[in-house]
Amino acid sequence: MGLIICAGIVLSTLAGYLLARRIVRPIQALQHGTSRVASGDLDHQIAISTGDELETLADAFNEMTVKLRVSYN
Repeated sequence: MGLIICAGIVLSTLAGYLLARRIVRPIQALQHGTSRVASGDLDHQIAISTGDELETLADAFNEMTVKLRVSYN
């Protein structure tokens, strides 16, 4: 019984690590992209393909930078 509990703890820890990593990387890409645009690089596009709300947010951000670039020109 103790071996099964230990295996469950190890598997849940590994799953938690992988899930956290999958969530953090797109957020870091968004943060990096916003920093580049804030510094004036309006040609930068954020490429995130997660299939969730983070991808939708990145697409909206990219549309915003296109509109800003057109506005400044």
